[in-house]
This record gives sequence, C-alpha cells and structure tokens, in this order.
Amino acid sequence: MPALFDESSFEEDDYRRSITELPVRFCGLGIPNPTTSSAANYEASTLVCSHLIQAVQGTIPFRPAE
Repeated sequence: MPALFDESSFEEDDYRRSITELPVRFCGLGIPNPTTSSAANYEASTLVCSHLIQAVQGTIPFRPAE
C-alpha cells in the first residue's frame, strides 16, 4: 500500500485500507486484505495443491473438476 499511495509508511489500521477492500462498484479498489483472507486462501491452496501432488505422483487420477 505505501507504493500505491506514494508514502513511505502505511499503518495497518489506516482508513484507506478499508476503502481499498471495497469492490470497484462502491468506489474501492477491490484489493483484499491479506491479514483477513490468509486463512481461507491457505486452506484453498492446500486442497488444490494436494490434489495436484497426488495426481502427479500417480496415486489418484487427475480430475480438473475436483
């Protein structure tokens, strides 16, 4: 965020952080906050990667729908 707002520092509780999370249709930038979305992103990444790893190892068939 400092580069986006051309500042040397950017506090976590800065009011602009909540504005950047808003969808574009609400005059935000649609940039998710990594501190609030990291747990869900980690879980999704783990599930997707585990399927790909098992498919590459040949233990399960690759099914893109899964």
